[in-house]
Amino acid sequence: MNRLTTEVWNKPATAFMDRLSTGVLNSLAACIHALMILIAFSACGGADGGSVELTGEIKGMKSNTLYLYGIDQFYEHTDTIAIKNGKFKVRLQADTLTDARLCLSNGEEYPLFFRPGDRIVVKGDTSRHRLWQVTGNEENLLLTHFFAATQGIHSAQALRDSAASFIRRNPDNLASTYLLNRYFIQSERPDLKQIKQLIETMSSDLRDRPFIDRLQSQLTEQEKVEVGRISPYFSLPDKNGNQLTRGDFRDQFLLLLFWASWDQPSREANHTWRKWYTEEKKEYESLKKKYDAEKRRTERSDGSSNRSTNLMKGTYSSSQKVGPKEPAKLTLIGVSLDGSREQWLAAVKSDSIDWEQGCELDGWSSKIVAQFGILALPSNILIDAQGKILGRNLTPEEVKSKLPNR
Repeated sequence: MNRLTTEVWNKPATAFMDRLSTGVLNSLAACIHALMILIAFSACGGADGGSVELTGEIKGMKSNTLYLYGIDQFYEHTDTIAIKNGKFKVRLQADTLTDARLCLSNGEEYPLFFRPGDRIVVKGDTSRHRLWQVTGNEENLLLTHFFAATQGIHSAQALRDSAASFIRRNPDNLASTYLLNRYFIQSERPDLKQIKQLIETMSSDLRDRPFIDRLQSQLTEQEKVEVGRISPYFSLPDKNGNQLTRGDFRDQFLLLLFWASWDQPSREANHTWRKWYTEEKKEYESLKKKYDAEKRRTERSDGSSNRSTNLMKGTYSSSQKVGPKEPAKLTLIGVSLDGSREQWLAAVKSDSIDWEQGCELDGWSSKIVAQFGILALPSNILIDAQGKILGRNLTPEEVKSKLPNR
């Protein structure tokens, strides 16, 4: 900028310039200097305010569309990005550092971070999803390096250890929140203590981000519904608009299955639970039939005449003969986090779900999500006949092991 200004003032003076006073010349020089600053700032992207340039090339793309959506209220919309021959270029608007996801047509997602003025470049191959090269700022570069460094690690625990190390080394980098979510919150059995410890290592700026702030509130709620505590009262509208409540299933064990039509692992879990629940109901009906028959025989054998005879002999004791034990009945309730009634019901039909279903149509903002401290999908909670929480995120085999007399 100084070089440009010097060139202007080294040109031969004109008669008009000669007549200008020194003060006017100084004022004009200041104006031109300011103009040069504005021009330079414009060249860096400042002229577009919150403009972000996103370009990329993804090999193996079978569709001509990508989707970009924000994780929090800093970017509360979804952009549709057109692709031609695997290449794309688009200009986005952002007011601050943004956490977003680039979504492929098959549902796979890749994290992207950008701020005003950034020029983000994405290069990758659909067959090597976690080995994409994303440049344009420190957040994307660090995450790209993390994925490259851990590509040969297959142990879930080793990956968590690497992610934890990254978070501790980069306490003020937004990529740390992504790794916290992916490797700890989305874990089958989230370690709440470790999650809290990792959050505490983060900078105050990261902890003030909406995602982390919301997460800390959910962790507080989850402490209230730990295993062994009494389940909170819940009321959930079913597909007919009627309310499903805990009181509707007295003397039954309840398994709450949290899922969503847009979450592929949830859809896969629906298939697993459907297959298991079909066999579970058959087994229960068989055991219940045997129980009812045994109960009738016991009642006949413990008739008043026998009881009187034993009393006369002074040998009767109510503990002498133990009657049959009734098998526990289990009811499943699907809790959808969908925001669209049509998509929810379409998924119920497509997945052939034959158990109770409820949905507030409010996604992650659903009241029941906060009540039970749900952090990830799919999730489940087992509640016994007295309303006590017996377990979280259990496998079908683990659920069965907790059902009495089964």
